[in-house]
Amino acid sequence: MARKVRIFVKDSSQHVILKSLDKLAIFQDESDYMAFADILRESSSNSALAVHAYVLMPHFFEFLATPSNEDALSKFMQSLGRKYVGYFNKKYNRVGTIFEGRYKSSLV
Repeated sequence: MARKVRIFVKDSSQHVILKSLDKLAIFQDESDYMAFADILRESSSNSALAVHAYVLMPHFFEFLATPSNEDALSKFMQSLGRKYVGYFNKKYNRVGTIFEGRYKSSLV
């Protein structure tokens, strides 16, 4: 099945959600939440993306952001995923992804 095309509209915010693989708790303790928030802040400050709000739940996270160019969101998600998956896998002595697939986004 073909992937859905990502839509970019200049100066428009997007709601983004990414779920864990097989209901894996991607935030297992307070330090996981803190590490993710730090990585989120670091990744957003190094990208062309403004994060306005976010929510972290045990099995998923979502946020509202405004990308300033067409590939800002995808680059941000790539950076965020690589850093947090690396942190999580090292901490819990595991390998592989922790997310079920591509992130989902919709214009706000």
